[in-house]
Amino acid sequence: MPEHNTELTWGPTPVGDDPLEGTPYGVVGHIATGGMGEVYLADHRSARGRYVVKLLHSTMVSDARLVDRMRVEAQALSVLRHPSIVHVFDSGTTPTGRPYIVMERLQGNTLADELRQRGALRVVEALTWLRQLLSALQAAHDIGIVHRDVKLSNLFLHEAPDQPRRLKVLDFGIAKVLEGASDKAPQPLYQPTEIGIVIGTPAYVSPEAVLGKPIDHRADIYAAGIVLYILLCGRGPWDHERRELHSLAARVRELPKPPSAHARKALPSEVDAAVMKALAREPEDRFQTAREFERALELAL
Repeated sequence: MPEHNTELTWGPTPVGDDPLEGTPYGVVGHIATGGMGEVYLADHRSARGRYVVKLLHSTMVSDARLVDRMRVEAQALSVLRHPSIVHVFDSGTTPTGRPYIVMERLQGNTLADELRQRGALRVVEALTWLRQLLSALQAAHDIGIVHRDVKLSNLFLHEAPDQPRRLKVLDFGIAKVLEGASDKAPQPLYQPTEIGIVIGTPAYVSPEAVLGKPIDHRADIYAAGIVLYILLCGRGPWDHERRELHSLAARVRELPKPPSAHARKALPSEVDAAVMKALAREPEDRFQTAREFERALELAL
Protein backbone atom coordinates (compact mmCIF):
# COMPACT_ATOMS: atom_id res chain seq x y z
CA MET A 1 0.00 0.00 0.00
CA PRO A 2 1.19 3.56 -0.53
CA GLU A 3 3.14 5.16 2.25
CA HIS A 4 1.60 7.99 4.24
CA ASN A 5 3.69 11.11 3.70
CA THR A 6 3.27 14.85 3.38
CA GLU A 7 0.67 14.19 0.68
CA LEU A 8 -1.76 13.75 3.56
CA THR A 9 -1.62 17.48 4.17
CA TRP A 10 -1.91 18.59 0.55
CA GLY A 11 -5.21 19.51 -1.03
CA PRO A 12 -6.56 16.32 -2.59
CA THR A 13 -6.97 16.17 -6.34
CA PRO A 14 -10.51 15.72 -7.69
CA VAL A 15 -11.63 12.33 -8.96
CA GLY A 16 -14.19 11.33 -11.55
CA ASP A 17 -16.33 8.32 -10.72
CA ASP A 18 -16.49 7.63 -6.98
CA PRO A 19 -14.58 4.38 -6.29
CA LEU A 20 -16.37 4.12 -2.92
CA GLU A 21 -19.84 4.21 -4.48
CA GLY A 22 -22.11 1.80 -2.63
CA THR A 23 -20.30 2.24 0.70
CA PRO A 24 -21.07 4.65 3.57
CA TYR A 25 -18.22 6.87 2.33
CA GLY A 26 -17.91 9.31 -0.54
CA VAL A 27 -14.58 10.34 -2.04
CA VAL A 28 -13.65 14.01 -1.73
CA GLY A 29 -10.32 13.72 -3.53
CA HIS A 30 -7.35 11.53 -4.35
CA ILE A 31 -4.30 11.71 -2.07
CA ALA A 32 -1.77 9.12 -3.23
CA THR A 33 -1.15 6.03 -5.34
CA GLY A 34 1.01 3.08 -4.39
CA GLY A 35 1.94 -0.30 -5.74
CA MET A 36 -1.02 -2.03 -4.12
CA GLY A 37 -3.67 0.62 -3.82
CA GLU A 38 -4.98 4.15 -3.59
CA VAL A 39 -5.42 6.57 -0.71
CA TYR A 40 -8.42 8.90 -0.75
CA LEU A 41 -9.87 11.66 1.36
CA ALA A 42 -13.51 10.80 2.03
CA ASP A 43 -16.61 11.98 3.87
CA HIS A 44 -19.16 9.79 5.58
CA ARG A 45 -22.33 10.03 3.51
CA SER A 46 -24.77 10.32 6.42
CA ALA A 47 -22.69 11.35 9.43
CA ARG A 48 -20.22 14.19 9.84
CA GLY A 49 -16.57 13.29 9.55
CA ARG A 50 -13.70 13.30 7.11
CA TYR A 51 -11.38 10.32 6.84
CA VAL A 52 -8.49 8.79 4.94
CA VAL A 53 -9.42 5.61 3.07
CA LYS A 54 -7.01 2.98 1.76
CA LEU A 55 -8.47 1.06 -1.18
CA LEU A 56 -6.93 -1.96 -2.92
CA HIS A 57 -6.35 -1.56 -6.67
CA SER A 58 -9.21 -2.94 -8.73
CA THR A 59 -6.70 -5.02 -10.70
CA MET A 60 -5.58 -6.80 -7.52
CA VAL A 61 -8.87 -7.99 -6.05
CA SER A 62 -8.30 -11.39 -7.65
CA ASP A 63 -5.07 -11.85 -5.64
CA ALA A 64 -6.22 -13.68 -2.51
CA ARG A 65 -2.97 -12.95 -0.66
CA LEU A 66 -3.26 -9.18 -1.10
CA VAL A 67 -6.90 -9.21 -0.06
CA ASP A 68 -5.92 -11.25 2.98
CA ARG A 69 -3.18 -8.76 3.90
CA MET A 70 -5.78 -5.99 3.88
CA ARG A 71 -7.88 -8.10 6.25
CA VAL A 72 -4.96 -8.58 8.65
CA GLU A 73 -4.12 -4.87 8.61
CA ALA A 74 -7.73 -3.84 9.22
CA GLN A 75 -8.21 -6.34 12.05
CA ALA A 76 -4.86 -5.48 13.64
CA LEU A 77 -5.50 -1.75 13.66
CA SER A 78 -9.05 -2.16 14.88
CA VAL A 79 -7.82 -3.71 18.15
CA LEU A 80 -4.72 -1.56 18.60
CA ARG A 81 -5.97 1.42 20.57
CA HIS A 82 -2.83 3.43 21.26
CA PRO A 83 -2.19 7.19 20.98
CA SER A 84 0.85 6.52 18.77
CA ILE A 85 -0.85 4.16 16.32
CA VAL A 86 -3.07 5.48 13.54
CA HIS A 87 -6.69 4.92 14.48
CA VAL A 88 -8.94 2.82 12.23
CA PHE A 89 -12.67 3.51 12.36
CA ASP A 90 -14.05 1.08 9.84
CA SER A 91 -13.27 -1.38 7.04
CA GLY A 92 -15.23 -3.17 4.38
CA THR A 93 -15.49 -4.13 0.74
CA THR A 94 -16.94 -2.10 -2.11
CA PRO A 95 -19.68 -3.59 -4.31
CA THR A 96 -16.95 -4.24 -6.89
CA GLY A 97 -14.99 -6.35 -4.41
CA ARG A 98 -12.27 -3.87 -3.41
CA PRO A 99 -11.29 -4.01 0.29
CA TYR A 100 -10.93 -0.66 2.04
CA ILE A 101 -9.77 0.63 5.43
CA VAL A 102 -11.08 3.88 6.96
CA MET A 103 -8.56 5.75 9.13
CA GLU A 104 -8.25 8.99 11.02
CA ARG A 105 -7.13 12.00 9.00
CA LEU A 106 -3.68 13.17 10.07
CA GLN A 107 -2.11 16.60 9.69
CA GLY A 108 1.63 17.07 9.62
CA ASN A 109 4.54 15.23 8.03
CA THR A 110 6.55 12.05 8.36
CA LEU A 111 9.86 11.70 10.17
CA ALA A 112 11.42 11.19 6.74
CA ASP A 113 10.19 14.65 5.73
CA GLU A 114 11.36 16.10 9.03
CA LEU A 115 14.85 14.76 8.48
CA ARG A 116 15.00 16.06 4.90
CA GLN A 117 13.97 19.52 6.05
CA ARG A 118 16.15 19.80 9.16
CA GLY A 119 18.90 17.20 9.06
CA ALA A 120 19.83 15.20 12.16
CA LEU A 121 17.63 15.97 15.16
CA ARG A 122 18.62 17.02 18.66
CA VAL A 123 19.18 14.09 21.00
CA VAL A 124 16.24 14.91 23.30
CA GLU A 125 13.85 15.22 20.36
CA ALA A 126 15.05 12.01 18.70
CA LEU A 127 14.66 10.07 21.94
CA THR A 128 11.19 11.51 22.47
CA TRP A 129 10.00 10.20 19.10
CA LEU A 130 11.68 6.85 19.68
CA ARG A 131 10.04 6.37 23.05
CA GLN A 132 6.63 7.01 21.48
CA LEU A 133 7.44 4.56 18.69
CA LEU A 134 8.58 1.89 21.15
CA SER A 135 5.47 2.35 23.28
CA ALA A 136 3.34 1.76 20.17
CA LEU A 137 5.39 -1.27 19.13
CA GLN A 138 5.05 -2.77 22.61
CA ALA A 139 1.26 -2.50 22.32
CA ALA A 140 1.42 -4.37 19.01
CA HIS A 141 3.86 -6.98 20.29
CA ASP A 142 1.72 -7.59 23.37
CA ILE A 143 -0.98 -9.07 21.13
CA GLY A 144 1.41 -10.87 18.80
CA ILE A 145 1.65 -8.36 15.93
CA VAL A 146 5.06 -7.65 14.35
CA HIS A 147 4.95 -4.53 12.17
CA ARG A 148 7.83 -5.61 9.85
CA ASP A 149 8.07 -2.23 8.09
CA VAL A 150 9.17 0.25 10.75
CA LYS A 151 10.85 3.13 8.88
CA LEU A 152 10.92 6.92 8.82
CA SER A 153 8.26 7.23 6.12
CA ASN A 154 5.83 5.10 8.16
CA LEU A 155 6.20 7.33 11.22
CA PHE A 156 3.96 10.40 11.06
CA LEU A 157 4.24 13.50 13.26
CA HIS A 158 0.60 14.42 13.81
CA GLU A 159 -0.31 18.02 14.64
CA ALA A 160 -3.62 18.07 16.51
CA PRO A 161 -5.05 21.49 17.46
CA ASP A 162 -3.77 22.82 20.79
CA GLN A 163 -1.69 19.70 21.43
CA PRO A 164 2.01 18.89 21.05
CA ARG A 165 2.97 16.86 18.03
CA ARG A 166 2.67 13.11 18.50
CA LEU A 167 4.23 10.29 16.54
CA LYS A 168 1.80 7.92 14.82
CA VAL A 169 2.84 4.53 13.47
CA LEU A 170 1.31 3.86 10.04
CA ASP A 171 0.91 1.04 7.55
CA PHE A 172 0.58 -2.41 9.07
CA GLY A 173 0.14 -3.76 5.54
CA ILE A 174 2.87 -6.40 5.83
CA ALA A 175 2.45 -7.09 9.55
CA LYS A 176 3.12 -10.61 10.79
CA VAL A 177 0.79 -12.22 13.29
CA LEU A 178 2.49 -14.54 15.78
CA GLU A 179 0.00 -17.38 16.08
CA GLY A 180 -1.14 -18.17 19.59
CA ALA A 181 0.41 -15.04 21.14
CA SER A 182 -2.93 -13.49 22.10
CA ASP A 183 -6.64 -14.07 21.59
CA LYS A 184 -6.86 -10.39 20.60
CA ALA A 185 -4.64 -10.82 17.54
CA PRO A 186 -6.22 -11.21 14.10
CA GLN A 187 -6.21 -14.57 12.39
CA PRO A 188 -2.80 -14.99 10.66
CA LEU A 189 -2.56 -14.97 6.89
CA TYR A 190 -4.41 -17.91 5.38
CA GLN A 191 -1.40 -18.48 3.14
CA PRO A 192 1.73 -17.70 5.21
CA THR A 193 4.71 -16.02 3.57
CA GLU A 194 7.15 -18.60 2.25
CA ILE A 195 10.26 -19.22 4.36
CA GLY A 196 13.33 -17.43 3.02
CA ILE A 197 11.52 -14.48 1.43
CA VAL A 198 12.74 -11.11 2.74
CA ILE A 199 9.84 -8.80 3.56
CA GLY A 200 10.26 -5.15 4.50
CA THR A 201 12.32 -2.16 3.44
CA PRO A 202 15.96 -3.23 2.83
CA ALA A 203 17.57 -0.39 4.82
CA TYR A 204 15.71 -1.48 7.97
CA VAL A 205 15.52 -5.28 7.77
CA SER A 206 17.21 -7.31 10.48
CA PRO A 207 20.11 -9.72 9.93
CA GLU A 208 17.89 -12.74 10.59
CA ALA A 209 15.47 -11.53 7.92
CA VAL A 210 18.36 -11.14 5.46
CA LEU A 211 19.32 -14.76 6.15
CA GLY A 212 15.77 -15.92 5.54
CA LYS A 213 15.24 -17.04 9.12
CA PRO A 214 11.91 -16.72 10.95
CA ILE A 215 11.48 -13.31 12.57
CA ASP A 216 9.66 -12.13 15.67
CA HIS A 217 9.11 -8.83 17.50
CA ARG A 218 12.87 -8.33 17.88
CA ALA A 219 13.06 -7.52 14.17
CA ASP A 220 10.96 -4.43 14.95
CA ILE A 221 13.39 -3.55 17.75
CA TYR A 222 16.26 -3.73 15.25
CA ALA A 223 14.37 -1.45 12.83
CA ALA A 224 13.65 1.01 15.65
CA GLY A 225 17.39 1.08 16.35
CA ILE A 226 18.00 1.98 12.69
CA VAL A 227 15.40 4.76 12.95
CA LEU A 228 17.11 6.23 16.00
CA TYR A 229 20.54 5.97 14.36
CA ILE A 230 19.30 7.94 11.34
CA LEU A 231 17.59 10.58 13.47
CA LEU A 232 20.80 11.15 15.42
CA CYS A 233 23.24 11.05 12.50
CA GLY A 234 21.26 12.01 9.41
CA ARG A 235 22.39 8.70 7.85
CA GLY A 236 22.08 4.99 8.46
CA PRO A 237 24.77 2.61 9.71
CA TRP A 238 25.15 0.94 6.31
CA ASP A 239 24.94 3.99 4.04
CA HIS A 240 28.57 3.57 3.02
CA GLU A 241 27.46 0.50 1.05
CA ARG A 242 26.04 1.94 -2.14
CA ARG A 243 24.60 -1.30 -3.47
CA GLU A 244 21.57 -2.79 -1.76
CA LEU A 245 22.94 -6.35 -1.79
CA HIS A 246 26.21 -5.16 -0.23
CA SER A 247 24.26 -3.31 2.45
CA LEU A 248 22.24 -6.42 3.28
CA ALA A 249 25.36 -8.58 3.39
CA ALA A 250 27.21 -6.07 5.59
CA ARG A 251 24.70 -6.26 8.44
CA VAL A 252 25.21 -10.02 8.57
CA ARG A 253 29.02 -9.89 8.43
CA GLU A 254 29.97 -6.63 10.14
CA LEU A 255 29.23 -4.69 13.29
CA PRO A 256 28.02 -1.14 12.61
CA LYS A 257 29.96 1.84 13.86
CA PRO A 258 28.27 3.51 16.83
CA PRO A 259 26.17 6.58 16.02
CA SER A 260 28.73 8.80 17.78
CA ALA A 261 31.11 8.02 14.90
CA HIS A 262 28.82 9.91 12.49
CA ALA A 263 26.87 12.37 14.65
CA ARG A 264 27.89 16.00 14.28
CA LYS A 265 27.39 16.66 17.99
CA ALA A 266 28.57 14.59 20.92
CA LEU A 267 26.17 11.86 22.03
CA PRO A 268 25.77 10.55 25.57
CA SER A 269 27.47 7.19 25.98
CA GLU A 270 24.17 5.72 27.20
CA VAL A 271 22.53 6.58 23.87
CA ASP A 272 25.40 5.01 21.93
CA ALA A 273 25.10 1.87 24.01
CA ALA A 274 21.32 1.65 23.60
CA VAL A 275 21.50 1.96 19.81
CA MET A 276 24.25 -0.64 19.54
CA LYS A 277 22.29 -3.07 21.71
CA ALA A 278 19.21 -2.62 19.52
CA LEU A 279 21.37 -3.32 16.44
CA ALA A 280 22.96 -6.48 17.79
CA ARG A 281 23.39 -9.09 15.08
CA GLU A 282 21.74 -11.87 17.10
CA PRO A 283 18.17 -11.27 18.31
CA GLU A 284 18.95 -12.68 21.76
CA ASP A 285 21.63 -9.98 22.23
CA ARG A 286 19.19 -7.11 21.60
CA PHE A 287 16.65 -5.61 23.95
CA GLN A 288 14.15 -8.40 24.36
CA THR A 289 11.15 -6.08 24.45
CA ALA A 290 10.36 -2.64 23.08
CA ARG A 291 9.58 -1.61 26.66
CA GLU A 292 13.12 -2.51 27.72
CA PHE A 293 14.52 -0.36 24.89
CA GLU A 294 12.24 2.51 25.88
CA ARG A 295 13.37 2.36 29.50
CA ALA A 296 17.01 2.51 28.41
CA LEU A 297 16.27 5.70 26.47
CA GLU A 298 14.38 7.13 29.43
CA LEU A 299 17.45 6.59 31.59
CA ALA A 300 19.62 8.19 28.91
CA LEU A 301 17.43 11.30 29.03
